[in-house]
Amino acid sequence: MTHVHHCLWRMVHRIAGALVLALGVLGAVLPAKATVDISSTPLSSSTASVVKPNLMFIMDDSGSMDWDFMPDWSVGGFCRATGATSTNSGTFTRTCCHNAAFSGVSSTACYQNAGRRMHPPLMASAFNGVAYNPAVRYRPPANADGSSRPSMTSAHTIDWTVVPTDAFGVQSLTAHTAANVSLVSEYPDMEWCTSTAHTNCLRNGNYVLPGTVGGLAYTTMRAAFATGSGLIAIGAPDNATTQLRNFGPHYFRMIAGEWCTSDNLRDCAAAPSLTHTVPAPLRWCNTDANARAATPAAN
Repeated sequence: MTHVHHCLWRMVHRIAGALVLALGVLGAVLPAKATVDISSTPLSSSTASVVKPNLMFIMDDSGSMDWDFMPDWSVGGFCRATGATSTNSGTFTRTCCHNAAFSGVSSTACYQNAGRRMHPPLMASAFNGVAYNPAVRYRPPANADGSSRPSMTSAHTIDWTVVPTDAFGVQSLTAHTAANVSLVSEYPDMEWCTSTAHTNCLRNGNYVLPGTVGGLAYTTMRAAFATGSGLIAIGAPDNATTQLRNFGPHYFRMIAGEWCTSDNLRDCAAAPSLTHTVPAPLRWCNTDANARAATPAAN
């Protein structure tokens, strides 16, 4: 297990192949003792005497509904700007979505611009709430009559070459460059090179880059697609190695390195136990020393 630490967060990354779909679910809980009389009259034609004024029906059509990250802060300056060394974790001040000029994004979908790419944390569901989660089964959405829309199988997407960016055909009009994407040749990826010549480049396996691998600094970002094969950077960020990998659609997982007694993630240990049962894929620390320590100092 490889730990990635810095002064703000502690996490572990492993890469695996997957097709990325995202579905948000919003639920409401009614008071346990309340008596609810559900009206059979549509809100649009009801009167105040039928539907009492303690009910609000709200639809959010603001620009943030197009975003491919959640919460809002997750795209901010929390991603790797410099590589790790044997004595520090590097700096994490770069926006988690940017292009080769490091022009970031905070008010639009990351992939709305063809040149922008996501850092590994933004492709992990433990950090980005709308990223693909391999533990969730994503069922096709329903039509207005309750029937199911087609599942995006190979048969429905011409062997994954014509996959809708939005099955409802709404967000694809504004948040993407096309209504369909080929997962075979157009799945977004990011590589880091030693120069703008782009002749010596690596991609992240563990969250190593930008950083130093084999004595060379891989700090020049290049937007790419997940096709073909090449080298990825794996292992500890301060002592990374490379591995040959076939590229393709993928996601990142943040694997817990600590387990805590509750969701506040304050009392934690390096291994699960009867008392420490809550996995902590990410914790916030006040110093880089605490982030790197096996047992952070008490505050």
